[in-house]
Amino acid sequence: MPSQWDVFPANYREHEVAQIAAWIDAGESGLVVGLSGAGKSNVLGFVARLKGHGTLLRPLLDLNRLPEPTLAAFLRQLLAALDDAASAELPADALEKLRGITDRALAQTDAFLLGRSVEAALALLCGEMELRTIILMDRFDVALERFDASFFN
Repeated sequence: MPSQWDVFPANYREHEVAQIAAWIDAGESGLVVGLSGAGKSNVLGFVARLKGHGTLLRPLLDLNRLPEPTLAAFLRQLLAALDDAASAELPADALEKLRGITDRALAQTDAFLLGRSVEAALALLCGEMELRTIILMDRFDVALERFDASFFN
């Protein structure tokens, strides 16, 4: 199924994408800052859907879409994003294993159990499948505004 990102030119926001790629290659964290409407979300969406990186999985979380400011809601969204990103990258048997983890977990409300499910999903993706996983978070400022200090632990 074609993606909305397929219509973007290969050199879309070339400088910004190269900077983000450099952070990823170096194992660094980075922050994309700009005025509202400057295209930050588009850049992150474009990076999340770049093709041809084989062993690199880039799930994208839009923290503005969290239904509530809780760790459990964040972890459920992370699991859904991992599942979405992996669906195009994993062979059928590995995707079935991942869905076994995510399908059960998405109904959970307990942050501890959800955290264990995230750990299991990442162990499958990063360990067994050897996929380097980079988590892209759009609207992280929402997390800063809505979550208390314990969330960031």
